[in-house]
Amino acid sequence: DEAKLSKRERAKLQKEREAKAKELEARKAPVDDRPLKVRYREMRAAQIEAEEAKAQTQSAARAAEVEELRKVAEWQRRVDAEQRSERMQEALKREANRRAWIESARVEKLALERQREERLAEAKRLKELADSPKSEKQFRKERAAEERRVAA
Repeated sequence: DEAKLSKRERAKLQKEREAKAKELEARKAPVDDRPLKVRYREMRAAQIEAEEAKAQTQSAARAAEVEELRKVAEWQRRVDAEQRSERMQEALKREANRRAWIESARVEKLALERQREERLAEAKRLKELADSPKSEKQFRKERAAEERRVAA
């Protein structure tokens, strides 16, 4: 039957048994024939001692609770710092992506501008070729010389 009881209930039963045993012992104990004043002092000293022990226990419990709260606050500060760091990293990444996009757009614009200039130059050359009496062979030589100059 006792095996079915919870741990708390078993502890309660054990305390009740111990209290009954103490009560039986107290009945069997010899009668204290010391003066009432002496017994009162001892009882009062024991009561004060018990109160002090209780106060120390409460103080220790409060100290443990304060320590636990301090740990939780420290953990929260670390989590907040990590989140701030993550947000900062994301912002930096977004800024880097934005700059890369701007730079690629600028490079693309320069490339298009260069292509346009090359097409204009080619059209100008073709027009000059059509207008001039020079042979196509002469024109190719001049063009190769100009390309070597540009490459150098």
